[in-house]
Amino acid sequence: MPQLSDMNWILIFITVSTTLVLTMVMLYWFDRRIVMRKICRPTVPSINKFLK
Repeated sequence: MPQLSDMNWILIFITVSTTLVLTMVMLYWFDRRIVMRKICRPTVPSINKFLK
């Protein structure tokens, strides 16, 4: 049955792409947060408190 296998491939693709996107977003947010804390620690402590 080709329709079932097509659905399975679509589900696998959606799952993999969603996982990749979530991982990239988490890494980007985590990296940006660390960078912001490093930059703002000496200059703007209010932003540093807001990010925590």
